[in-house]
Amino acid sequence: MSNHQVLWLRNDLRLHDNAGLRLAAEAGLPVCIVFILPPQWISKDAQGLNRLGNAKATFLRACLIDLQRSLAAANLTLHILSGDPVTLLSRLTGRDGILLTAAPQAPEEESWIRQLSQQLQVQTYTAQTLLDREQLRPLLSDWPQTFSRFRRWLQKQTDLSIPADESSETLSLSDHPCSVSAPASWPDQPGADIRLPLNGGERIARQHLQNYLWRTRAVRHYRETRNRLTGTQSSSLFSAHLAWGALSVREAWRQLQAWEQVHGTSYSVRALRDELLWREYFHWSLVVHGASLFRRSGLRGCAEETVTETPAAAENWRAWCEARTGVPGIDAGLVELQRTGFISNRLRQNMASYFVHELKLDWRLGARWFEQHLIDADPGSNYGNWAYIAGVGHNPRENHRFHLNQQLQHYDPQLEHLRLWLPELQEQTVEDILRHQQGKYLLTSYPAPVAVTSDPG
Repeated sequence: MSNHQVLWLRNDLRLHDNAGLRLAAEAGLPVCIVFILPPQWISKDAQGLNRLGNAKATFLRACLIDLQRSLAAANLTLHILSGDPVTLLSRLTGRDGILLTAAPQAPEEESWIRQLSQQLQVQTYTAQTLLDREQLRPLLSDWPQTFSRFRRWLQKQTDLSIPADESSETLSLSDHPCSVSAPASWPDQPGADIRLPLNGGERIARQHLQNYLWRTRAVRHYRETRNRLTGTQSSSLFSAHLAWGALSVREAWRQLQAWEQVHGTSYSVRALRDELLWREYFHWSLVVHGASLFRRSGLRGCAEETVTETPAAAENWRAWCEARTGVPGIDAGLVELQRTGFISNRLRQNMASYFVHELKLDWRLGARWFEQHLIDADPGSNYGNWAYIAGVGHNPRENHRFHLNQQLQHYDPQLEHLRLWLPELQEQTVEDILRHQQGKYLLTSYPAPVAVTSDPG
């Protein structure tokens, strides 16, 4: 008979709408609440990448500190551990305990939970999505290859509703002592020049949701602002808190519905709601396709090709990592991402296109670089979008190429974004930058492009 519980929080770092806390309260057993930092997140791979760059680690730490304070107010402890999840959780839970954790999305999480289920009593719950597996069961065996088909299917389901928020903020739980130790150090660099667009944590996430919808009503202009490269309200900035679960996507959805009931619907509100559905689509697509998405050939299903790294590829990769590709429109985004952990969706598409189609590098390497730095890195959305640009994801076509000179002229015609992150180019005109990016006239004060950009035709 079980005498205690272990609640393993991963991407549900919140009290509101937390099914894990509700299940723990219903069981009525003392609970040990843990967050685990796996070694794979902080150790570098062959390309020198890990999964917690400075900005991302700073944001995650803020989320965890905020949750620790909230749980402490309820006389509960959040234990932050470092090590192999299977080893740690097996020891903490034992034969007499129950392990509660969110349902897996990525293959790595599935592997952990499968191994634990062979040793322990494990119960999973929905934490990251609008809908649960049972609601989507008719689709999971024949997953739609385009977002449009997915959205149309949802619109036809008259009996499909977003499950009610889990009432977990005032639950009565008792702490179970855990003989564990915290990480010796946190994997960020004190003193690094990090400028987060928004601090992490449930309290800030919910305040921001209220501000964006109800106080400033910035949502009214989402259609016009979502492709801007600068400005604190150019994006909703929901994504980072959704990725770590400091904000429940169901709460965000319901707040959007409530806003529509008061102010009426609009293109901007529908566009923001579609972004939440895109997130849902990519999440379940990864659940369905699993490790297939992480192949170089992606979802095309063809045999993997052997790739030999060339000196040019190594040089291109080094230039990318150092934000010295010689293409200012790309380098500005690279600098911004490393400093802030965030870039606009427009920049993400431009940069991925340049990485794949101009630098001719493996798209998965670019996805891993984004994963290291983005505070809102979500495996489904990140790899799904990169695979799309590479032409090996959903709705595959031969060419998802963005023409960077056109993009610069349209989205940064005054060079506001470029000059913000590359101050050494303050005196250059947009014509100077365009000619330099095309290799037609090289600036003496800036590196030559490692791969020039070209206009269509």
